[in-house]
Amino acid sequence: MKIKSLLFIIAVLGTIPAYAKKQEADVEKALLPATISYKMVNLNTGETVAEENPYQCATPASVTKLITTATALELLGHDFTFDTSIETDGE
Repeated sequence: MKIKSLLFIIAVLGTIPAYAKKQEADVEKALLPATISYKMVNLNTGETVAEENPYQCATPASVTKLITTATALELLGHDFTFDTSIETDGE
């Protein structure tokens, strides 16, 4: 029984590299139309550490929205609410 289980595990593990390679190819294919633009700067020295298309305009990704949300939560607190008023002249 233990030998059959071990052979099964070895067989399954043997398929992982091929599956991972296919997944990687699928991701690369999906990213072909993507716009990649960044510039990483050392804040202490001002030296550019890495960049790719640094002056190309791009629509921010959802990750940027997460960073903005995390910053707002940190600065304003989780229970912060905006006061919104609605006014009308009666028409």
